[in-house]
Amino acid sequence: MVEPKFCWSCGHPITPGYKFCEACGADLIPSGQKTTPSANNTETSQSEIALDSEGYVTPSNVGAPESLVPANQYTTGSLFDPQHEFYVLHEKYWNWGSGDILDEKGVVIGKMHRVFLSLRARIELKEVDGTLSAQIHQKILAIRPTYDLKDAQDILIGRLRKAILNIIHPKIWLEDTMGNKILEARGSFMRYDFVVYDMNGKAVAEINMLNRWKEFFLGGSLFDFADRYAIRILDKFIDRRLILGFCIAIDNSMHDQHGSGGFIVGPFHMGHRHGHMPGGIGHRGPWHFRPF
Repeated sequence: MVEPKFCWSCGHPITPGYKFCEACGADLIPSGQKTTPSANNTETSQSEIALDSEGYVTPSNVGAPESLVPANQYTTGSLFDPQHEFYVLHEKYWNWGSGDILDEKGVVIGKMHRVFLSLRARIELKEVDGTLSAQIHQKILAIRPTYDLKDAQDILIGRLRKAILNIIHPKIWLEDTMGNKILEARGSFMRYDFVVYDMNGKAVAEINMLNRWKEFFLGGSLFDFADRYAIRILDKFIDRRLILGFCIAIDNSMHDQHGSGGFIVGPFHMGHRHGHMPGGIGHRGPWHFRPF
């Protein structure tokens, strides 16, 4: 029997042998659901639940609402395709909160779009054809910088929060919908590089200036490294939406000096911008990191 790799409810990777999702607590084999018949028995059992080719439990298998299944997680070539190991953020109208998302070959695999008429300054992550796949909102009334990551149906995926007192080595963590910490990003002293860890201390992704990967990206022939940033996926089962959400939250909370929210600056903050990702007016380019 092949076990599911991802939770049907929240998309979190499943530890082999677990019957419940560690992130959201969902029953991985809901009671009363029909499963794939056994070759030796006409009766079906819960342990024989059918999976798709990528190891995901689909709505038809478990009777889950379509909106609860991770968007595009098992669609080849989509923005959140598990086969993507690198994401490159490309400057294109970044000062206004828009730009392309590319793979390591320079192929556009998605887009970012800022919705100006939004009190919470919504940033949308879209497929190449314009289909909405995820979105991130800044919480207005929060003691610490806080961002809500949601799916295309406006259902909460997770909440990102920044540690206030970690000045030397900045830290941002991700909570699931129950408030449990599931991922944590730890930054370098100069705030140029971040590593995302799970709660077992395993590194699942890196967020770095693109020039670190200059030799990897075909000798640098495809990209202008001064104005790019790269995300490297270390755990192939990690939900890509979470990592892109981390990237947005890191820049907004770490590199905006006047609290305008970096690339999420709100509908009425159209003035001077000090962050290095989209959302306001910068000095040199969207991703030129510098310490405070």
